[in-house]
Parts: sequence; C-alpha cells; structure tokens
Amino acid sequence: MTDSRRAAWDKMARRYDLGMKLLGAPFGGERRRRAGFLDLADIRPGMRVLDVACATGVLTQMAAERAGESGIAVGVDYSPRMVREAKRRRENAVFVCADAGALPFAAEAFDRVIIFFGLHELGDDTRLAFLGECRRVLKPGGLLAVADYPAGPKGIGGLLARVALRLAESPSARVFLSGRHLEEIASKLAIERTLTKAGGLAQVTLARR
Repeated sequence: MTDSRRAAWDKMARRYDLGMKLLGAPFGGERRRRAGFLDLADIRPGMRVLDVACATGVLTQMAAERAGESGIAVGVDYSPRMVREAKRRRENAVFVCADAGALPFAAEAFDRVIIFFGLHELGDDTRLAFLGECRRVLKPGGLLAVADYPAGPKGIGGLLARVALRLAESPSARVFLSGRHLEEIASKLAIERTLTKAGGLAQVTLARR
C-alpha cells in the first residue's frame, strides 16, 4: 500500500464501520457476510488467528470470539488510525500496525491467516511478499482464507465488481479480473477451493500450507 493510500484509509477510520454497514446492507448485512467467511475459514476454539488488513477490527473481534479464551486473534493494519480505532472499539483481540509484506511474527505462529477484501489493496510486490509471509507464519497444515473480488467476474455481481475495480480501486487491483492473484496464491500455498459469493461480487479462496 502506498503512503497516499494509507493516508486515505487514515481519514476514513472513524467512518469506516458505518460505511461497511451501508455497503453490506444489500447483501444480507455486513456481519452476516463476515460470519459466513469465518465459517469457511473453520476457526475453532484454541486457534491462533491472524487477520491482515483488519481496519477497525470487526472481523478480528468475531474471530477472537470463535477462538475463545484458549486461542487468540491478532489484527494487523498498515493504517495507524485504523489500528487506533480497533484498539478503542474492540475487546479480546490484539492489534498491531505493520506492513503485510513484513509481518512481525515468528514462523509457524498461526493456525489461520484471514484477509477480508484487503488483498486487492496490496501493490504487486507487497501482495507477493504477503503470500510468502503467509507460508512462513502459518503452522504446517494451517489455512489462508481470502475474501475479495472474483476472478473472471460474471453476472450482475460480477459487473459490479468490474466497475469497482475499474473506477474505485488502484490499478494493481485489476489483476483480480484475470485471476492472476490465484496463480500467486498457488505459488506459495495449496489452493483447496474457491467459492463465488454475493451473487458474483465476491470470491473466497482457501489455501493450505
């Protein structure tokens, strides 16, 4: 993520939760979509979960609730203000300001790495570095779960995804249209499955270390 992009996210920090609720309303609600994503990530009590590009920590908190007292959920974001808001608003989770391409954690520290509509925010070099970091910080058999724009979007949801990628996202995010990001994930981890969600607007990819 560039410094200008980080500055833009800093400005949105206090309004972020409201914006996500409004965006999620037509698709059954933000929390419902996030909960469905966590179901696919198969987070269970006692697990150590890393949420990358966590923003204000909504998903991190939900993951922490599933991991329970015997587990832990850690949220990472590049925006200092997002991390500040997460620490102020959430409980039972840990938040760290860090670069996704250089995660400040030991090797094999986590059972799950999750990233919800954050992979497309990473520039090409950072995205590749992040996927390498996922392989490093995941335990053997650990799972990376990615929810983001779909590869080769189709239908009405796919049309909305194309419009968003063309008009609202950075140029590096357009690799999602071709599915190159799936090739990049497969170069570091073993993809188990991909699922289309939200009427074609989103895709969930699950990849195992």
